[in-house]
Amino acid sequence: MRRFSKECAERRRLQATIDGMISELEQRAPLLSEQRAEYERAVSAHGEMRLRLEVGPANHSPRHVIGCWFFTRFDPLYQKKLRGQIATPS
Repeated sequence: MRRFSKECAERRRLQATIDGMISELEQRAPLLSEQRAEYERAVSAHGEMRLRLEVGPANHSPRHVIGCWFFTRFDPLYQKKLRGQIATPS
């Protein structure tokens, strides 16, 4: 009987640990999703900047390209426009 109660206590402890881990993952899921989207945007922006530098170095100086990247990355109105929160005129 004592062995059975030890096994039950161990099973409850393990279940509580697993439940805690699942709860933590569920809480982090939106943040991880947000971070993934931000990473994909950064990779896309990097590709665009690289293409601009390769295609038209005579037309755009590196300073201009970095300025454009900074604007598109940190301007709140531009970010809302990208996310579709601001309607763009047709």
